[in-house]
Amino acid sequence: MRASVVQRQFRCGTPGCRCTKGERHQDVIATRSLNGKTQTVRIRNGRETMAREWAENWRTLQSIVAELTAIELEILRLPKVTSQSLPQKKDNEKADLFVYITNSICLCLVII
Repeated sequence: MRASVVQRQFRCGTPGCRCTKGERHQDVIATRSLNGKTQTVRIRNGRETMAREWAENWRTLQSIVAELTAIELEILRLPKVTSQSLPQKKDNEKADLFVYITNSICLCLVII
């Protein structure tokens, strides 16, 4: 979940409520920015842990995508490989090599 999960304290404004005497109400909310506007969702009791895990999953995903981007940029910076510099293989073997390399990169990301 692309959001921040925070606990907030607030006054409800009801006359005579305990929050007018200094003891504020508390709840947990998730906030995110969408199209320049902040969206706020109150998280129900018992779902705080799940919401925090989802927010952490989003941060982890961002980190993995950043690492993948760095790897891809490094691959793009490698010297150009021409078909003459590679040992001659059948088309199927080249395709198998590509699949092997792609799967290896994905496996590295899963391990990270």
